[in-house]
Amino acid sequence: MGIRAFIPDDIPEEEIDEKLTKMISDSIRDAVKYKISTLPVEGILPDEITIAEVLRARSYKTAMFGKWHLGDKSPHLPNDKGFEYFTVCCILTICIRIIFGGIKK
Repeated sequence: MGIRAFIPDDIPEEEIDEKLTKMISDSIRDAVKYKISTLPVEGILPDEITIAEVLRARSYKTAMFGKWHLGDKSPHLPNDKGFEYFTVCCILTICIRIIFGGIKK
């Protein structure tokens, strides 16, 4: 059974790649939206242990630079997850630097 068996008959052969790509990407996007909407938290899970927490417990200095997609409110901030220093780039490429204390809660 070929891929054509899964494509509606009214789609011309020359449009199959484009339509199939759109069908797959739409399905993935819908699945991700559904999964995100059913998550119990809005960030990294509280019981997750980060490499920063492990290293900091062993007296290493820890820092995080770049994007943080694991939550934007406490207890999901980098300072809450073991990072002493972090620099994050926010939307509109506005960068903020937060040292030790993190974002005011």
